[in-house]
Amino acid sequence: SDTEVAKKIRDVSTQKIVFIISANDDTIAVAREENWQKLLPNAKTVSAFVKAVTGETILGGNDNESIKVMEEIIKDIGFKPVIRKEGQAPNTRL
Repeated sequence: SDTEVAKKIRDVSTQKIVFIISANDDTIAVAREENWQKLLPNAKTVSAFVKAVTGETILGGNDNESIKVMEEIIKDIGFKPVIRKEGQAPNTRL
């Protein structure tokens, strides 16, 4: 579970990027991101949801610099990053 993993990495996650990938939908990705932010308040959380049909990867998180880092990684592996704006409802087109 997320809680068990968070306990194991809490001491080494301060100011590190924690990348959360959700396979179901962006609503779940946002919920998991918010949960990880609570579990690891000193980490920089970035969530992703990949739309298999389009190859778009929806990114969001609590640190803009970390989102940009993950955006470059997503580009490098051949997907199309789309950054979800803060406060934007999941599953809406940017």
